[in-house]
Amino acid sequence: MSAVQSIPPLTAAVAEGYRAQRTFAGTPEAVFAALTSPEAISRWWAPCTLTTDGRLRFLFGDAAVVIDVTAAQASRHVRWSVTVSEPLPDWVGTHIDFTLSLGRDGGTVLDFCHEGLTDQLECFDMCRAGWAQYLPSLVDHVDRDAGTPFGSQHDKRAAHWEQSRPSATATTATTAAETTVGETEDFTAVLTLPAGPGTVSALFASAAGVSRWWGPTEGDAAVGGTLVTSFGEHGVNAMRVLEAGPARVVWQSVALEATTPTGHTQEWLNTTMEFDIRPAPTGNATGTSTGTELRFRHAGLTPQLECWDACFAAWTYFMTSIEAAATTGTGTPFVS
Repeated sequence: MSAVQSIPPLTAAVAEGYRAQRTFAGTPEAVFAALTSPEAISRWWAPCTLTTDGRLRFLFGDAAVVIDVTAAQASRHVRWSVTVSEPLPDWVGTHIDFTLSLGRDGGTVLDFCHEGLTDQLECFDMCRAGWAQYLPSLVDHVDRDAGTPFGSQHDKRAAHWEQSRPSATATTATTAAETTVGETEDFTAVLTLPAGPGTVSALFASAAGVSRWWGPTEGDAAVGGTLVTSFGEHGVNAMRVLEAGPARVVWQSVALEATTPTGHTQEWLNTTMEFDIRPAPTGNATGTSTGTELRFRHAGLTPQLECWDACFAAWTYFMTSIEAAATTGTGTPFVS
């Protein structure tokens, strides 16, 4: 198949809805296959089967979502139209667009749009947080034969999904207990980065480093210092530096006088952000490691907090920003 060239944006790409962009090392052909095979979709989003009339049927717990595939242009474009959505009725009539173009070194750029999923819908924060997990899961599936689909071992959305559904009060005692346990979990992420530990550590060792992946930051990154990151009209996040070593960095969320905090600062107060940096596990014959494993934990940020969905989506986004900053030198921080 000939190389795929960038194509003009389709109508759905400019429609009102939730948008995101992801890059893949895999080819457009590989990404297209992950979007058109029920077996492949099951490995990155949710259990999926093909109905007798050719539609995709997904199961989120015991609730079904049925999708018509209304466009499937090989290696270029896939469009889904939601016809049935038992768990989220607002999804009916929305459309999900995947537009593919050729990226660097034969990879792929995905422009994603869930047309009709807007902040006017009650489910917007929850759904945005869901896509913020499952789109990276698609990348993991294509590039690393991995993924965190709904209900899998490391899925952070399933317990919160069940708790948020209107029918959650009708769950059995066993299910309720399992949900309660799940809701005590902190937000965590693990990144495997090609850059060395020194390069990754530098992203947290100074205000300039933090500015490269999170947002405009001022202050002192040494132990006892305070870093203040600005999110424009949304306010600032202030962090006291508790640990600052090459292998571990810990910040504590604090409130500062004479600043305007972000809307979630009250829930974040005294929670801690932990960055553990270590050489990546070796996988070569020499036993040497050239990459880095970064383990992140926001201790105290759990699904019990009102800000969970928005914060989950934000941290997932900024994890990809860290990955970009460590890999290419340029992240995707907040810009006012």
